[in-house]
Amino acid sequence: MKHLWDKSGAPATDRAWADRFTSAADRHFDARLVEADLWTNAAHARVLHQAGVLDRQETDALLAELRRLEHQGLHLTDEDEDVHSAVEKALTDALGAPGKRIHTARSRNDQVLTDIRIFVRDALNGISDRVLTLIDQLKAMGERDAGILYAGVTHTQPAMPLSTDAWAAGYADQLLQDLHALREAYRTANRSPLGTAAGFGTPYFELDRDAGARWLAFAEVQRPVAAAQLSRGPVESRVLDACGYLAGTLNRMAADLVWMAHPAQAFVRLSDDQTTGSSIMPQKRNPDVWELIRAGVHQVAGYQQTVRGLHLGLVSGYHRDLQVLKQAVVLGTDTTRDLCDAAVHALRGTRFDAASCAASLTPDVWATHHANRLVREGWPFRDAYRRTAEDLAEGRVGAGEAGTGSWRNAGEPGRPVWPDTSGIRESVIQEKARIQRAKSQCFG
Repeated sequence: MKHLWDKSGAPATDRAWADRFTSAADRHFDARLVEADLWTNAAHARVLHQAGVLDRQETDALLAELRRLEHQGLHLTDEDEDVHSAVEKALTDALGAPGKRIHTARSRNDQVLTDIRIFVRDALNGISDRVLTLIDQLKAMGERDAGILYAGVTHTQPAMPLSTDAWAAGYADQLLQDLHALREAYRTANRSPLGTAAGFGTPYFELDRDAGARWLAFAEVQRPVAAAQLSRGPVESRVLDACGYLAGTLNRMAADLVWMAHPAQAFVRLSDDQTTGSSIMPQKRNPDVWELIRAGVHQVAGYQQTVRGLHLGLVSGYHRDLQVLKQAVVLGTDTTRDLCDAAVHALRGTRFDAASCAASLTPDVWATHHANRLVREGWPFRDAYRRTAEDLAEGRVGAGEAGTGSWRNAGEPGRPVWPDTSGIRESVIQEKARIQRAKSQCFG
């Protein structure tokens, strides 16, 4: 393997083992950054032209070749140390001197950091779209099955009646909070590090970093040159923390639905496409999709743990330890996206069973309502509490409460209040359109 940093000829020692250890696995994840790296090169070429390093003809030639590579695709080989050297080699092979000049006033440190932030923006926008879809699905499910009551539980024991639309609205609200966390992580990542080079700036060259940020659709420039490398780890940690919150919500939803689908309750019916059979027991319909969604939070937590402490204890500046961040953030966001996709498909085939839900509303489930009604009639609560226990034992507590509508919480008159996603939905749409416009303009 020929390295960009080789000073002359071949290395004096056989370092194939070191190349395998340091680059082979990482190259797989670099392949996910090709599109981002081509865009980063296009923006840097424009900034170098503005700085007088590249003339108009060289800049146009580089942009044309980068457009060609984006259109045709660039595939990394075992001879490529990383995506950055592969792109630079392709440009040099095609154009000669302009390809050799493209790395002026740049380091692979700010280059990979820029690529990862472009990747993260795209990943978080995609995940945000899916969360919005899940919220829409929960609202549709709640409105379709509105008013169906079942015995809600605490400690997995029958507690009080809960309506299916209230259940759906609860998860919709939680998903909106997860969406806010995703957008905050997006804001943290949406800062341009391009032009910080290895964390020491670019001596002799006055680069217009604001122009570079505009070409790449970043909301702002990360100004202090030392901050770019210091932010490696903290930014990825915030991204995966947001993914972890979302995976946790999906875990709880999955746990609910696996329990609700058990024949002992049968509150929900799951479509055939999300269940599997047993290899030995003919009667089985296993809720495998929701079980794997339930397990996903642990996968994401593993990636969270990888990045959470990786940067701690390192003196400022770049260290090869930080290479591990790339794998964690790619796999963590991929896993989160896949969990959302699975939940979208599975919710589509999930239905509440009105008869089974109604069967769960045994007299004891109405005990709290009975006690509260006595309090409204003038009883002290503790006396009403004890009297209800006696009435329950004597069969004087029952489902008559349902006819009065008193089963609803006072905070939810009529139907549950669904979260308003219009503002955040529009902001995601606008952000994606803004990025696409900037990218098209940058490549020319």
